[in-house]
Amino acid sequence: MKDKLQEVIKNTDSPVAIFVNRGYTRIRRLFMLLLDEKDFSLLPYIQKLFAENETVIHLCFLTPVPPSPHLEENMEKTVKATRLFTRDQALVNNRQINRPDSLLIVSYSSCIELTRDPSLFTSLPSLLVMNLPE
Repeated sequence: MKDKLQEVIKNTDSPVAIFVNRGYTRIRRLFMLLLDEKDFSLLPYIQKLFAENETVIHLCFLTPVPPSPHLEENMEKTVKATRLFTRDQALVNNRQINRPDSLLIVSYSSCIELTRDPSLFTSLPSLLVMNLPE
């Protein structure tokens, strides 16, 4: 999958989203993984995509310990700024995420990072992999 994603991402000069269907039924719980600063650049696009249907987006880090204090601070600011986002448990501890009515939004760079742990990657729900041109 990694090679297919790279080919699409490299050949596109506009924002791209790739849907990976793993038994998706409908969105009841929407999650977004925040691994680095690039992930925060997707938030305006996420807001546009999901604001009208009033879906709450559960922001989470990969592990209970945030990757950096700066990312922790950015998450808190994001959650306080709008009702669209809320903070949730870390991805590795979250039992709600593996349900067929869950969708996980990840940036392309975070997706590549997740593929380094095949057991974690295959345990994830349906994915929306997003990339913004540089």
